Amino acid sequence: MPIARVNNTTANNSTSSTTIAAAAANHTGGNLLVVMLKWEGNVALSSVTDTAGNTYTLKTRSNGTTYSTQIAYAWNITGNAANVVTATWAAAVTWKVISVEQYSGAATAADPFAAESVAGGTGTAVDAGNVTTTVADAVICVVASDLNSATWTAGASFTIINSGLGGDTGTEDRILTATGTFATPITKNLTNAWRAAAAAFHGPGGAPPAAKTGQLTLLGAGA
Repeated sequence: MPIARVNNTTANNSTSSTTIAAAAANHTGGNLLVVMLKWEGNVALSSVTDTAGNTYTLKTRSNGTTYSTQIAYAWNITGNAANVVTATWAAAVTWKVISVEQYSGAATAADPFAAESVAGGTGTAVDAGNVTTTVADAVICVVASDLNSATWTAGASFTIINSGLGGDTGTEDRILTATGTFATPITKNLTNAWRAAAAAFHGPGGAPPAAKTGQLTLLGAGA
């Protein structure tokens, strides 16, 4: 079964606090959850958890001096009909955004993570960097944010998920049907500074056998 997006839940707030929780959603056992985050404040993301007890891996933080974006994920999940995904920071942060994408069809016998990239810059044309997949059936997820209110449009071959979550953050994805190296473009209407993060996940084809350990891995989360 090819990878497909099942649903998307979000939340955002501007208050100073250490957590944000997305709206409850029906998450099916065996699926992949990709969590895309943005926050203001030079503080590391500590963890992502949910009411089903799934384990989340935190990928590299795209770290600006005043705001950041980051992706986390849980694979071969335990299902829950009203699952709430919560992100927690090491200290209080403001202007937080969370977007949770559920995908069916991702690898379950081995970790489906394929590649990641993060970047920052200025201008309307945004790209988190290239990601490479060696399995044809895959999805690329991108989160990007502007420090000010911005409207986002999908890059070529991508589909926009959120065009202005929290007033400043865009998310998109691209379902792949071929292997290769792919750019991660997304466009905004402002020329201000931006931060972006991208991650790719694959289906079962070509995945090496591996046990799911339940170990949370924290990469690049330093301030």
